[in-house]
Amino acid sequence: MTKPFSVSFIVPDHPFGKQTSKSTKKGRWHYKPKETRSYEDTVKLLAMQAMQGRPPVDIDVGLMLVAVFPILKDFTKAERAAALADEIRPTKKPDLSNITKAIEDGMKGVVYCDDNQITEYGGSKKIYGETPCVKVCVYDRKAFDISIVVKGAQLESL
Repeated sequence: MTKPFSVSFIVPDHPFGKQTSKSTKKGRWHYKPKETRSYEDTVKLLAMQAMQGRPPVDIDVGLMLVAVFPILKDFTKAERAAALADEIRPTKKPDLSNITKAIEDGMKGVVYCDDNQITEYGGSKKIYGETPCVKVCVYDRKAFDISIVVKGAQLESL
């Protein structure tokens, strides 16, 4: 019996939200901002390393990500402790949906053929932590119990 598909990796540095496409002054051409292209290229490279030469999967998958934001410098000791205990969460930009879009587009053609194969989002969230990053886990939706994935079984090992 083959092992069910899953792949996990970490995108280092601050979580980045996909920016809207820009257009030229005359409005004829639309293009992706340089920062978005660069971030998606980083995600693609990290996903390629995590896939270890495997081809993109052709199944419906679930996606879970944890966007870790740095603890604010002006937090009191009590606020810092609450942030680390996951009692308070970041409510600043970027939006979780925009972070997810940037990650999804970076993995397209590497982890899965197209991001329309994502049929489930398992407990994705924004939290505070010591080291800013985005922890990503893509899994075979039919083979994994989502309650286990949500508890962080896949992401805690990163």
